[in-house]
Amino acid sequence: MIYALNISLGYMITEWIGLGLFFVKGNASWRILFGLQLVPTAIMLIPSFWMPFSPRWLIMKDRQDEARIVLEKLHSHMKDDETFHQREFNQIQAQIHLDNEEGRGFKDLFLTPSYRKRVFLVVFACVSGQMTGIIPLQNYQVFIYQICGFGGLMSLILTAVWGTTTCLAVLFMSPWIDRIGRRKSVFLAYGFIIPGSLIIIVTWARFDASDRTNLGVAKAIIFGMFFMLWGYAGILNTFVPCYSSEIMPTCVRAAGVACGYAAFNIIVILLVQVTPLALENVSWRYFLAFLIWDFIAVVVYYFFYPETKNATLEEIEAIFGDRVAVSLDDACSSHSAVHEKVNVEQVEKTLA
Repeated sequence: MIYALNISLGYMITEWIGLGLFFVKGNASWRILFGLQLVPTAIMLIPSFWMPFSPRWLIMKDRQDEARIVLEKLHSHMKDDETFHQREFNQIQAQIHLDNEEGRGFKDLFLTPSYRKRVFLVVFACVSGQMTGIIPLQNYQVFIYQICGFGGLMSLILTAVWGTTTCLAVLFMSPWIDRIGRRKSVFLAYGFIIPGSLIIIVTWARFDASDRTNLGVAKAIIFGMFFMLWGYAGILNTFVPCYSSEIMPTCVRAAGVACGYAAFNIIVILLVQVTPLALENVSWRYFLAFLIWDFIAVVVYYFFYPETKNATLEEIEAIFGDRVAVSLDDACSSHSAVHEKVNVEQVEKTLA
């Protein structure tokens, strides 16, 4: 959620600054805009020196004491279970020990069936997020507003309102991912995205049929854009990085998530290139492709994406059928965590 909110804040701030710089004449407008990029860079750099390391990474580097301290801080709110951080530490330690014994690496992303499945889920989620049509709407919304009959200044104002709405959507919608679970949140997201897409397609078709003179219908196009935004910005923009990182095993997490974002960027580049041509030549029909993909995505999410709410990263290994060193409940001591091996059925029973 914080990741999605920061992206949304970046869009919103940039769009409002862009609106303000509309009134600045000459080269100063774009130079100020580019120069302001140094500010968030510095804000990110300075606090990074105090950012804690991942406890799993610390354990992989034999820095167990530091890992235990980080876990204790992370779970300091769990006053009713003060041993949780120790049990999780034991479980992480045992799982890393098991992964090291099995010698997992990048090649296993494609050689191990459960890893291949997870890479597919990551890539599909990243691609499906962009195939909602959010990139054409986000990147070319000024062009769309002008098609709908709005002038340059009003188009910039609507763009800034879009960025603000994105932030509000994240704040109001993203918490549901932890409240109702990952799967239900995705279906909630498409409960906004699919109707929003239908509104865009139907009203745009009517707008074109009126020779683009019916400005009342044009406003309905914009309503559909903003309605759809609540589903994507509010949930999918949080779901994708969350789910992608938590279903990948520690030993290949970086590589697995990277595969997803490689596909993500390929789709973004493709859509950025073709959207101007598509809007000019096929108009509203362009968005039919996104609507069809949305229906396919809902089916795939329903049948292939397991729920991971409230499961530790090690327990998620069991959900995908991988061997887990020790269940969380059995991780009572570092000795049992390192040496006891529990089969997948036992772990799944514990999760149930």
